[in-house]
Amino acid sequence: SAQGYAILEPNDDWPNGLFGQFEFYDTRVNPDGQLDVPVTLNHGTMDFHLLLEPFELQVKQFFAEDTSRDVAVSGAAILNADEQGWSVNIDVESPRAKSNDVLAYWPPNFKPKSRNWVKQNVKTAVLKDIRYSMRLKEGEPPRTDLGYSYQNAEIRVLKTLPSIKNGSGQFSLANNRLATKLTTATFVPQDGETVDLSGSHFVIPDVRIKPAPAIAEIRATGSVTSALTTLNYPPMKALDRLDFATDSVGGQAEIKAIIEFPVMRGAPPEQIWYTASAVIHNAI
Repeated sequence: SAQGYAILEPNDDWPNGLFGQFEFYDTRVNPDGQLDVPVTLNHGTMDFHLLLEPFELQVKQFFAEDTSRDVAVSGAAILNADEQGWSVNIDVESPRAKSNDVLAYWPPNFKPKSRNWVKQNVKTAVLKDIRYSMRLKEGEPPRTDLGYSYQNAEIRVLKTLPSIKNGSGQFSLANNRLATKLTTATFVPQDGETVDLSGSHFVIPDVRIKPAPAIAEIRATGSVTSALTTLNYPPMKALDRLDFATDSVGGQAEIKAIIEFPVMRGAPPEQIWYTASAVIHNAI
């Protein structure tokens, strides 16, 4: 159900715009049938101002909440048309959402590869301080920015690696640059002990390039065996190339490694570059 009002703005006895507010309750949403399952917005409001010459629709503010998922969004938008054509500005923010809630609102046909990656590799995560913006001008590709912090995350970054657990950090996708930094995270390599990956980060400087070049800076703290095993997963395979066994040295290690590689399946070795340094304590 919905209710609201709209008031005409006269100009020399002829309307040149209108403004108003709408409020809605228990509204099922499934635009063009794009969602797997319709979502229900329990409550929402929208304040708007429509100008006719030149045409401009201003959504001063909007708010909607889905209490079943504990998700609320707010924001503003402007759509206008002039001699240069159409343009759209959208800004949205949400204080909190779980990763499976994001998938519920993500149409399967919108960026399906990215959605499928999230569905398969983000097992769980709580997102906070979510901010999204889009700028669209006629004849130009859209510019989108996305940023959020996350916690309680379990994520598989690459298929060749075990999942990162207890992850918290920040994510941003701005000006086609993707970056994420782990404030805290743990990782358990095969036949190893827990490795602390806090401080590690991952960057794709330009997501438009295919295959995308990536830079990963790994900071690993743990037993020497576990930390070295971390460096021996594909695409690095650092120790295999050095003919060095992961259990050759005992003790505790602090390892810093930088890996540059293309994001693609079966990247050839000549396209993978890395450097690593380590400090070993209580070596045996």
